[in-house]
Amino acid sequence: ELYGYKGTYVKWLEERPEISMLLAELKEDPEDAIALDAVREDVDDIIGERDGFGSNTIIKSDHFPGCQRVGMELNVPGAPNFRKTSVWNLYGTAIPTKRGIANVLKYISANKANKIVWINLREEPVIYVNGKPFVVRSLANPYANLEHTGISTQRVEAMEQRLKDDLNTEAKKYDDTIMLHDENDQFELLVEWEEVTPGSLLTPKDIYNEFAKQGLPVSYYRIAITDEHAPKVADFDRLVEILQQSFNTLVLAPDMHVIYNCQMGRGRTTTGMVVTSMYLSWRFGRVEPKIIKPHFELIARLLRILPYGIEAKANVDASLNLCSKMQNLRSAINDVKKNALKHTGNKQKVYLIRALDYLKRYFYLILFAAYLWRCTKGQPIDETFEEWLKDK
Repeated sequence: ELYGYKGTYVKWLEERPEISMLLAELKEDPEDAIALDAVREDVDDIIGERDGFGSNTIIKSDHFPGCQRVGMELNVPGAPNFRKTSVWNLYGTAIPTKRGIANVLKYISANKANKIVWINLREEPVIYVNGKPFVVRSLANPYANLEHTGISTQRVEAMEQRLKDDLNTEAKKYDDTIMLHDENDQFELLVEWEEVTPGSLLTPKDIYNEFAKQGLPVSYYRIAITDEHAPKVADFDRLVEILQQSFNTLVLAPDMHVIYNCQMGRGRTTTGMVVTSMYLSWRFGRVEPKIIKPHFELIARLLRILPYGIEAKANVDASLNLCSKMQNLRSAINDVKKNALKHTGNKQKVYLIRALDYLKRYFYLILFAAYLWRCTKGQPIDETFEEWLKDK
């Protein structure tokens, strides 16, 4: 008797013809069954043979337990941490599934959107396998991003195409299956074999192009920014270029929507949202500047020498507050610094480096706000942020 079943083992098997079919297949083609089993057991050999995207690397699910922030107001399936600001048609999300992208576009389109600008800030190459996002990770450190600091967007997208090609090649070797990794809620790695077809493997660019071809009003952009780091000066200029192309009218178009994503939809996404909020405030008003004391000595010194420094910081702080559903950078600096003081040694060093990276991001946001402040509203910006900084 097992869990209430009172029949014999023979009877139990007879009631499950699918098991008998598997046994029959085993008798008919034992070599094929053994070969397939050997492929799945020989995980280390497969990982070691991966040349195109690095030996001893795994293809790991980009979604993980706990990536969804508890208590978010909006719930769009497949798009963790999706949110909207209260003032602008400005959104953020974690890396979405393909279905999640469709759900987000459907949600935004329901708000009478005639144009949706989607800006992906991932530096890490991403590949979609049957609609779900995966990334390359080192087997030795599978929970950490492989950083490519300073890499160009063109290079990242070329790496994604190469990853797609390599996985298609690997699938042919293993009977149209590829080996993937996921993690459970105990943060243990799990091996999965996924059946694929040529259309199963897509880059992010492939997916957004698909939706655009279906007639959805989405324009896709990619800016590669390293996780937990400030955007490069050139990244600010690229964002301004995109925003100027998109908001090319004297009055704010109510049917224009902008959405950002990174991995968790927290740091890089929030920074993109803040930059966009600052730009829209400069162009169209609406967000009331908020005077908050500097808090940090470096920022106090910057304000003393920066033209329009106080006004610039007030605009940054207002946009930080507006876009703070996942992270408020100003508060995050203090929080990480407090964590650093609770530890010693290497762990303290890690927290201090992160706090300094956050402070650097805050520093550059204030500089960017001052740069916008000196530009004439409604007129083309006559010099880039990078050119303006050279004189400072």
